[in-house]
Amino acid sequence: MNKLNKVMHLFRPINLLFIWVLQTIIFKYFTIDISYLNFIVYVILPTVFTAAAGYIINNFFDQKKDLLNRKPRLALFKKKTWLLLYLVFNALALVLSFSVEIKACFYLVLISQILLFLYAYAFSNWFLVGNFIVALLSFFTFLMVFISHKLVFVGGDAWVFCLSIFLLTFCREIVKDIADKKGDLKCNAQTMPIIFGNKWAMFFTNVFLFSNLGLLCSWAFINFYGSNNTIFLLYMFIVILGIFLAIFPLIYLRAEKWKVLALMYKIYMSFGLILIPTLSEL
Repeated sequence: MNKLNKVMHLFRPINLLFIWVLQTIIFKYFTIDISYLNFIVYVILPTVFTAAAGYIINNFFDQKKDLLNRKPRLALFKKKTWLLLYLVFNALALVLSFSVEIKACFYLVLISQILLFLYAYAFSNWFLVGNFIVALLSFFTFLMVFISHKLVFVGGDAWVFCLSIFLLTFCREIVKDIADKKGDLKCNAQTMPIIFGNKWAMFFTNVFLFSNLGLLCSWAFINFYGSNNTIFLLYMFIVILGIFLAIFPLIYLRAEKWKVLALMYKIYMSFGLILIPTLSEL
């Protein structure tokens, strides 16, 4: 694996870009009285720096598991360099978020950094705890915009998207645990696939998935059916794609299907970005 691929895995630039785009879309449709430059400095950058630091510390503690699961490890620089980058990214995030008038942003960034460290150090190996923390941190990405300085969020039903992000992230984390089961098992991790097996893990994944689909379907029917059928059909398209995610493991029987499914969940979540502007139609 070349250096570029290692950097892609270690820093997750696509994930960081997703965070940037998500917060930018929310800014475009639901904020007033703040420049985009200020929004980048005080909201997006603290979030992105915190996430990047989280990836670094997670890779630092997961070197044994990554070796067993044939993933890139921290081999580009010395360990001290990685830890220095981790501290610098976290410090930058704290300094920038502290500059925001509403100090809740600073506390949210600090809490996120603590959770990311605890996740990397131990909680990723605990039954459902690691999955819950990652899902919660995905929700924090949305919440960071909501509470930031001089921001007015006019979408009263924003909780729908917050809950949807939480549920889908939870699903993807369980699927990733199935994909990493071999290495996790040798490291004495207590993930859902290890405790209950792949079939039960996918059963619970689909429970969360269909809970999310039911939420989106019912919410779209109440708000858009009959009044804006174009948006309603858009939601139904997203729901159909979600149903395909549940069916996919049954029709794609190759050994790498869990890694493919985890990637499909990431792509599916990116489709959700096009739903955020629909809040402005309420």
